[in-house]
Amino acid sequence: MKFSTQFRTLLCLVTGLTIASSAWGQAGLFNNRGAVVYINTGAVVRVLGTVTNSKINADMTNMGDFIIDNNFVNDSVAGGDGIYHVWGDWINNRRFNAGSGEVSLEGADQLITGDSLTWFYDLTCLGSGIKTQTLNSRVSHRLNLNDRELATDQFDMTVTTANTAAITRTTGYVSSLSNGKLYRNTNVNNAYIFPTGSSVGLTRYRPVEITPSTTEAGLYGVRLVNNDATPDGYDRTLVDTLVCRVNDKFYHRINRPTGTVPATISVFYDATQDQTWDILSHWTVSPNKWVGMLPTTASVQSGLDVLTHAGWNIFTEEPYILGLRRPDAPTITGPNLLCGNSAGNSYTIDPATSGATYNWTISGGSISSGTPTANVQVGWGNSGSGVIAASVTAPNGCTSGISSYPVSLYLAPTAIFTTDTNNVFAFDLISFTDASIDGATQWDWSFGDGVETSEQNPFHMYDVPGQYNVCLMVTSNDGCMDTTCSTIEIVEGLVVPNVFTPNGDGINDVFNVKNSGMDEYTLQIFNRWGLLLFETTAPQVKWDGTTNSGEQVPAGVYYFVLKAKSATTNYEKNGTVTVLYNSDN
Repeated sequence: MKFSTQFRTLLCLVTGLTIASSAWGQAGLFNNRGAVVYINTGAVVRVLGTVTNSKINADMTNMGDFIIDNNFVNDSVAGGDGIYHVWGDWINNRRFNAGSGEVSLEGADQLITGDSLTWFYDLTCLGSGIKTQTLNSRVSHRLNLNDRELATDQFDMTVTTANTAAITRTTGYVSSLSNGKLYRNTNVNNAYIFPTGSSVGLTRYRPVEITPSTTEAGLYGVRLVNNDATPDGYDRTLVDTLVCRVNDKFYHRINRPTGTVPATISVFYDATQDQTWDILSHWTVSPNKWVGMLPTTASVQSGLDVLTHAGWNIFTEEPYILGLRRPDAPTITGPNLLCGNSAGNSYTIDPATSGATYNWTISGGSISSGTPTANVQVGWGNSGSGVIAASVTAPNGCTSGISSYPVSLYLAPTAIFTTDTNNVFAFDLISFTDASIDGATQWDWSFGDGVETSEQNPFHMYDVPGQYNVCLMVTSNDGCMDTTCSTIEIVEGLVVPNVFTPNGDGINDVFNVKNSGMDEYTLQIFNRWGLLLFETTAPQVKWDGTTNSGEQVPAGVYYFVLKAKSATTNYEKNGTVTVLYNSDN
């Protein structure tokens, strides 16, 4: 045994003490063989090898600094308020009375092992490598991780004090396997950090923070599972309607063996490595699936991204995972009660999401423009009903459920009309016939010359030649309308008949010189002796077979002289017209 030059007091009560060392540089050995060992306050003792506290009745008390360059093996009773600086494994096979002392693991890869659970007061991780448990362990005051990984493996590390500051670290973390976890007792309404991580595969530090809602005592355990959840029995494809998809890189296991009050759960992650997530999800059974936890809020703390859910009180299943929320089914606004055969109806997603793609489908009509934007123009058929539906695909690739927006369509009339001719003269009486279908009850005609009427089947004449746009607008009892238009041409010209029968039967009773577009007009009627019987300069005036004095002319042949002129053509005609009467006259 070699003593440090820092010794101030070394008190050993020894019976059968064995100190082994080697001149060839091999590790030394300190074995008290059942002797009582007491290291006083302020004393520094260093053993260049393994320390064994052996025999059933041995008692080793350290009140100073006990530096052990290899393993510490406790086969009896050890403890004290001093510091155990251990560079090898911590092997506790019986009872360790920690007092207010500290165990500092300062070597490379080290084990916390033995036959008996160690209840540390302070446990400090230093040196290099991983500190690994092979059994459950407890810390009653402070767990100082510093920059080391404390691997509980399939076992538990429980920090029994409810002090929120009981765990300290720089870059260190606690990793676990299987059912192993880091546990913490709680009794204040403040945040408790669980600095969980893993060096399995890609090294990750992904802590969890739990904030109880009251000061009721509780116990929470957390483990980072640094692999895909699906092979562990938590199929990532099984999600509820709130969740689009979940993280394939890692998940957490969180449980609450003690406590009943709700808590706020915050899960930390690194968006640069893990991508961005926006919802926490929890595994449920019957049926098995990941269920979104709403509301989930996002923030950034200490350089890590955080998802938080408050008021959580369901701890029946342990798995928790980061997820992407499925967008809400969009809200569609637009006309939902209109006439069939209507076009240009605008439908909008409100509110729109920047960068999103909108997926529209329609029955009973067609989209004329707009897709895949948040606004489309729709033309409806005349079926009596229709449905417009939409979903939204967010920039992260998640697609919402489908919203359906029913539209009621009144049966719309279809405007149709016919005319008796498209080659007519001015002052000809033209008939217009309504042929509309599907329930027209009101008719509005516009003849293109400023004249309008609401008759169903009107007559109309034009004063001058030209092309006129005739429109018919029909309206149903539901207020649905349709309009159709057609062009009619009034031509210039002159037609002279050669016989008429002024017998009062209403048929061909006058000598009607049909004319159109005449600027100058003179008509003279003579008998066979050249006597002028009738004369007019008005194109609308017709000869009814009487003289200027009102006498009825006899049947026979009469002569006419017609001088007419339009803006472009000179119409002059001389000829005969025959006046006939029936036998009763």
